[in-house]
Amino acid sequence: MKRLDISGHNRNRGGLMFRGFTLIELLVVIAIIAILAAMLLPALARSKQKATQTLCLSNQKQLALAVNMYSSDNKDLIIAPPGWGGGFWWPVVNGVTAPWNHPGVSTTEAIKEVVACLSGTNNPLFPYAGNPGVYHCPADLRCMNKPGTDFAYDSYSRTQNVGGDPLDNYFGAGSTYTKTTQIPSPTLTFYWVEDCDWRGYNEGTWIVSWQGLTGLPFTWADAPGMYHGEVGTWGFADGHGVAHKYVNRQLIASSEGINRGIPPPGPSSSQNYGPDYQFVHQGYRFPGWK
Repeated sequence: MKRLDISGHNRNRGGLMFRGFTLIELLVVIAIIAILAAMLLPALARSKQKATQTLCLSNQKQLALAVNMYSSDNKDLIIAPPGWGGGFWWPVVNGVTAPWNHPGVSTTEAIKEVVACLSGTNNPLFPYAGNPGVYHCPADLRCMNKPGTDFAYDSYSRTQNVGGDPLDNYFGAGSTYTKTTQIPSPTLTFYWVEDCDWRGYNEGTWIVSWQGLTGLPFTWADAPGMYHGEVGTWGFADGHGVAHKYVNRQLIASSEGINRGIPPPGPSSSQNYGPDYQFVHQGYRFPGWK
């Protein structure tokens, strides 16, 4: 029969001494565990971000290849966006509000509505990219927002430099590539971007407003998405994907805020974004680009 004496030792009837843990020793062990956990959690978070980044790169490649396969079956035409925006549909098409965009719709129901549309005839890419998960980054938190405000399921938008968006002239691009054979540098030309539209479901293509056709300066309407740390993925016309690490703190803060449901403080001025600005300029090519 064991008993605990006031010295903190266990003593049995045979007189043998068994030393137990003191309170201080237990606190030291707990502190060590806490330190190890603090060191491990950031590494786990980075691993999770890397995993979603890898998934998004795969999605970008599949979407770019889907556009090219569509072109092969449709006289080389790059899929055009009338009624089918960069995020696949406008929230309001021909005066009809998209079923997932009604304020009274629950988040679960809205996601089901989007997935149903992605899996149906409303999505011309469905025969070539039929898995609805291809259009969504798991780290895109906007799908948890209230529908009718800043809800979004699709994480990627078509860039406006391809496909023949009717608003090209308005935003200064003049024209876009409408056929794959028109693109002189497919390895350098954007098809898709991880988008972070603060207005709600990704509306239309990812646009850049050009000041003339000199290539500089320009601004963009939506912040590029950064759903895995400070990294965003881009799809190119030849079918490859690239992960770009952003460096401008203002741009990063804006994108991260939108992902949490916080609208940006003002227009997305991109002229002072340095390397990030140059990266977008190099990839957003169109007829007349310099």
